[in-house]
Amino acid sequence: MGLTTTPRRAPVRNRGRIGVYAAALLLAVVAAAGCVKELDLPTPTQSTTFVDGAVIVDSAVQRLRFGFTVGLGQRAFPIPEAEIEVVNLSTGERYPYLNVGEVNYRAAFTPGYGEAYQLVIRLPDVAQPYRSRPDSLEPAALTLSGVLARQTRLNRDGIAVERAYITARTTVGRGVGAPLSGVLTVRQSLVWAYADVNCGPFDPSRICYFVEGNEEEPSRLIDLTTIGSAGATTFEQGAEFIDYRVAEQAYFVLASRRYSAAAGRYLSTYNVALAPSGTPFDERLLPAVGNVEGPAEAPGILGYFGVAEARIVVLPVNDAPAGVRGFPNSLCSGFPLPTGFDCCECLRSPGALAEKPSYLP
Repeated sequence: MGLTTTPRRAPVRNRGRIGVYAAALLLAVVAAAGCVKELDLPTPTQSTTFVDGAVIVDSAVQRLRFGFTVGLGQRAFPIPEAEIEVVNLSTGERYPYLNVGEVNYRAAFTPGYGEAYQLVIRLPDVAQPYRSRPDSLEPAALTLSGVLARQTRLNRDGIAVERAYITARTTVGRGVGAPLSGVLTVRQSLVWAYADVNCGPFDPSRICYFVEGNEEEPSRLIDLTTIGSAGATTFEQGAEFIDYRVAEQAYFVLASRRYSAAAGRYLSTYNVALAPSGTPFDERLLPAVGNVEGPAEAPGILGYFGVAEARIVVLPVNDAPAGVRGFPNSLCSGFPLPTGFDCCECLRSPGALAEKPSYLP
């Protein structure tokens, strides 16, 4: 049997002394902080060459990014006179990539399933070319669908409470056919639009579109071999606050890419590096080993270049339940837009697009 005691309150005569001790301790901490010497850490200046892209089957336009970065700078720089091409090892055809500005390259060809492709990069100061390990992708009976819903969170009592956020309850399924293999990435974006108003006799009304997505956030990564006899896996993808953006036209867009199993380790390492939790439960960061190799004496190229299948699922917010749609008003007449947005000429608003994205209904 344990003993219970009631804590005694400090006598009144000692409270002032305790306050003095606390104040003295606070002053000591402040003084110690004032004595901390600032260290000038060197700015990293290491240059890193990278490649970012994939061969997308059934797409007539192929894109990649290639260049180098310096230190922690976010801007990438092109490498003059770099020659880039993709070789179809199954047919021997070669497809050159043309530089279309900065570090962006583009080629026009339509890859197919079951064919092996290899990236070849020639640099002016390197005798031998860099080559990616050959990669191919087989067709798969894969389904991707989603339903919009209000996001929920458990409160302290363990009860699910709705939040003012939209999420997509996403299902990845296996159709009739062989078991799935490879890895799937899924990321979301919000595309929204509003119509400006006529502010003069020669001012026609116009609809402008806005695409909001963060490429620096990690995407959902799914090992397709884990979709077993159940034939499907469901998860919540993304969260967008219900605000002025869903007043008129808004679309929750799910973009996925299916890669061969060879890309799994690289993509997993990439995701962990983008979003560490900072807890002891973080996965140990492994080297992000890419698949582009060059001469032994030449500096390496970071990145992974393989074959992928891309698909997009568009979920109109206007078709969602009333609790998800938010404000059923005209944006410019219902309530004011945030600072910087223009209701007379929407093209003056930051990020405005005059053309409707091709993947929208």
